[in-house]
Amino acid sequence: MDGYDDLTDTVPGTPPPKGKTTTDFESPAIGDIPNYRLGRELGRGGMSVVYVAVSEKTGEEAAVKFLYPYFAGNRDLVNRLRREIEVLRRVQHPNIVRYLDSGERRSCYYYVMEFLRGETLEQRLDHEKCLPEDEACRIILAVSQGLAEAHRRKVFHRDVKPGNIFLTADGSIKLVDFGLAKDETDAYQTQMGLVVGTPLYLAPEQARGERLIDGRTDIYALGITLFQCVTGHLPYEDLSVPLILTKKTVEAIPSPKDFSPNLSDNLVEVIRGMCERDVDLRYSDIENVIEDLGRHLAGQSAMWTQQAAKRKTILAAPVHAVASSILADPILKSVILDSKGLTETLYFPPDRVIFFEGDQSKDVYLLIDGEVEALKAGIRIAVLNTPGTFFGEMSGLLGIPRSTTIRTRTNAQVCRIDHKTFEDFLRKFPAFNYQLALMLADRLQKTTRDYYDIRTRFRTLIRHFNVVQSLLAEREEEK
Repeated sequence: MDGYDDLTDTVPGTPPPKGKTTTDFESPAIGDIPNYRLGRELGRGGMSVVYVAVSEKTGEEAAVKFLYPYFAGNRDLVNRLRREIEVLRRVQHPNIVRYLDSGERRSCYYYVMEFLRGETLEQRLDHEKCLPEDEACRIILAVSQGLAEAHRRKVFHRDVKPGNIFLTADGSIKLVDFGLAKDETDAYQTQMGLVVGTPLYLAPEQARGERLIDGRTDIYALGITLFQCVTGHLPYEDLSVPLILTKKTVEAIPSPKDFSPNLSDNLVEVIRGMCERDVDLRYSDIENVIEDLGRHLAGQSAMWTQQAAKRKTILAAPVHAVASSILADPILKSVILDSKGLTETLYFPPDRVIFFEGDQSKDVYLLIDGEVEALKAGIRIAVLNTPGTFFGEMSGLLGIPRSTTIRTRTNAQVCRIDHKTFEDFLRKFPAFNYQLALMLADRLQKTTRDYYDIRTRFRTLIRHFNVVQSLLAEREEEK
């Protein structure tokens, strides 16, 4: 088994010209490339195809990755392939697939890498579900050593996952597919708010689309891979992508022991250190991961717990009394003091999730004091800090699941209103009824404006796409 289906890029790019599909890309149309004779196809994806080739100089087999010819005019995809080539040139290590050559042939950009026989770790897990603890640690240790060389050269992979880890027939372990890799000077795909990578393995800072990404992002993804290897499961694997990204951002991943109770406590600590959502508490360097994996395999305790304890300071923030200015507001005061049968007063510390997107509870909350934030797919979309603000009200009124996650930013006091009594609450407090109507009208107006703006942009994109498609069709006819 070659396993190259997993090594071709499946990130969608510009669709092929009308009447063309990826199967129209055949090696005879390209011919042989300098110094290599092309053979059978090994695998293909959304933007590239891999062929086996034989070196005319040595007679050894190699693998050639081609960008589809109709992507030759897509500057972003061409630059991505070139960047992958440059990374592989710079980073040479026994645990990273070896670069051999590159070039362009009849508008087809390509590069040549060593031919790997075996299977990806993803394929291995597909038929074995999970691996023995020590074997999983040895695989992750080998990948860590390859990543250490990349990190030393300031190169960060950003898409570490089982499908990009190759287990060769001779027992070697190779990290492949540096198509999303970046270095400290690379501006490609690092704009704020742009998420790259595979959601199940993404680090929280990637999920938030943060600009400053470093080696700790690879450590997180490698930790999730180790979690999967020893449990046969992924954290949050049954949830929607937006909720996965949010949960990564706001809470610690489940314990591996929830899935495999017999795992050693020491390994659980290593995984916890690799997958710490707070990047400042995570393993700070891949070399520390290598050390602790080595210690675990030697039967010694991990060092991460001691190191993290030195960095982690927990400040207990007492719940403060309600500000006098809030009690001076007659409406808020009446809610706090006179609505015991309709509301429940709750106090939350910072970083407390009140409800998640997709949550089935329909209760409504009224902010009395403090700040809360609304998150969608792990990204903050609003901050609520005005006393008297309702949140979750649409769920309560319409009886639908939550559309966002609400988390406290500071100590917060709220009134919880059971959805069954929400209408009674609004009847008893008509001023809030009026305020809620204004809030909903304002949101509807904004949503309508956003809809028409997006529709206009979409129609413009369609016009541009049709022009480009026509030009590509004319080019094909000329050929």
